[in-house]
Amino acid sequence: MKLSIIIPAHNEEENIKDVISRIEEKVQISHEIIVVNDHSSDSTGLLVEGLSKKISNIKLVENRFKKGFANALKAGFYSAGTDVLVVVMADLCDDLSTIDKMYDKITEDYDLVCGGRYIKGGRRLGGPRLKGIFSCFVGRSLHYLIGIPVYDIANAFKMYKKKVIDNINIQSKSFEISMEIALKAYYFGFKLAEIPTIWRERIKGKSNFKIFKLSSNYLKLYFYAIFMKLRKSLLPKTAAMPRKYPQQIKNILLLRDDRFGEFLLNIPVFRAIKETFGNAKLIVAVNPYVKELALAIPFIDEVIEWERRSYSLQEKFNFINLLRSKHIDMSIMLNPSKEFNIYTFLAGIPVRIGYGRKWGFLLTHKIKDLKHLGLKHEIEYNLELAGLAGVKAHDLTRDLALTLKINNDIFNKFNIKAQEHLIVLHPSTSDQVKQWPKENFLKLAKRLIAELKICLVIIGTKEELSKEIESYNNLGPNCINLIGRTNLVELAGVLKKSKLLISGDSGPVHLAGAVNIPVLAIFKSSVSGKCSRRWGPVSKGSMVIENDGLLSITVGDVFVKVKDMLENSSTFRSKSGCHSRASGNPERV
Repeated sequence: MKLSIIIPAHNEEENIKDVISRIEEKVQISHEIIVVNDHSSDSTGLLVEGLSKKISNIKLVENRFKKGFANALKAGFYSAGTDVLVVVMADLCDDLSTIDKMYDKITEDYDLVCGGRYIKGGRRLGGPRLKGIFSCFVGRSLHYLIGIPVYDIANAFKMYKKKVIDNINIQSKSFEISMEIALKAYYFGFKLAEIPTIWRERIKGKSNFKIFKLSSNYLKLYFYAIFMKLRKSLLPKTAAMPRKYPQQIKNILLLRDDRFGEFLLNIPVFRAIKETFGNAKLIVAVNPYVKELALAIPFIDEVIEWERRSYSLQEKFNFINLLRSKHIDMSIMLNPSKEFNIYTFLAGIPVRIGYGRKWGFLLTHKIKDLKHLGLKHEIEYNLELAGLAGVKAHDLTRDLALTLKINNDIFNKFNIKAQEHLIVLHPSTSDQVKQWPKENFLKLAKRLIAELKICLVIIGTKEELSKEIESYNNLGPNCINLIGRTNLVELAGVLKKSKLLISGDSGPVHLAGAVNIPVLAIFKSSVSGKCSRRWGPVSKGSMVIENDGLLSITVGDVFVKVKDMLENSSTFRSKSGCHSRASGNPERV
């Protein structure tokens, strides 16, 4: 098959057989027909299912998203089995003899071909006059105002190379989707062309297009197109990506303002950037809570504090002016952020790299955000993004290698005697979806102390574990309760002196990885974006216990794994214990 013909269909039982028959009659290019049943309440789906049993190139796809034209198209795009896609209306309004001509144009190295009703050879027959005037005005005015090489950008009858769809973050909810794709394709540098076509008003059935209801959606895209044109005119030309001459880059800004665990997983990116741009100054903008860790990373030259909260307009302008004063040549937004995209754009940073969503049109270089699929580790996603800047990581071991100066006073502070056999337990996560029952952690702690005679250190924040603090205080002298008592550097020191961390999916998992301590992590596997494949521990000797349901993981399951890991540790001796309980002034984790 060379072509996928996608037909979104909502209650089209009167037309669906006819449109498929016409396609088979008019289209000579080898093709598949994908009918997307958009939550029809009539027999549309049954009719197509019957035809698919007789005609091998017909495929019925159910729209599993919410009802609507845009979601139906997305379902069709995802199901396509070829590299060229064309959208055809189920109401027989499109001139199907145009499809072969569109395909010929695509083969001339074009990426998107529009069916044009308002160019020579094209016509619009019938339908509401106001709708025709509106679409003609939008198409023609954008052609002259922004220079887009088509006159009928609102027409849904378009042919796309699949790479166009794969590289665009589609945000539309209704019929304006075809205009959004064409505009973004134009501004992303794809080649557009137009073929004349004749559009006819439907004869059977009822149209779902409501001009007054949808006009605001089209107008938003219209002004987006004009804004993009003005932006290109008013700003200095975008700097070319410095792949051949990295010495041209003097100052690089990286932005990551979320939790410390996610921040630590960027250490391989920091290292790779320094390897690529050896003379450049690396500046990072982080949450103040993470600053102490950022300062401990040898690849970072300067830290800017930027808390994740609401800011006044004056504070935002001050931040933008601060960025301007740094004379930054390139910025990389390591997590999608509309605010950071706006700030770096207004600061005039010439190369702005990030994910193509949350106002991704303000970026100069972008990739599609697929992290929610959980197909790679977060470290690999971060390195993939940095790859847009020509960064190549020579060290692919995922080694976090955080160099921390550990002050042994921390052990005196909490009255912890010098021990070789500390085990750290973190009984909480920031996301309740990933939380193994806290009562299970408590049962596990009791069993570890009773049967293995180890020294157990409990960590976490008071906010997470306020109800559990007293329970851990009552576990005897072999349990040291540090809930809410350490800062991040102190916590890293405790982990560095321990033999093992037991935790769910949490920041301490990655802090343990940064100081190269094994982790036994408890994960829920049923949510792809939160699975261990994306967020699992990276330190040597680590293990993961994972199940679709966390309740299926028993205390016994975890205890056996802990015992196995300790027995395999050559330096562990089971009869060690602790000499003292923790004391000292409460501090944050």
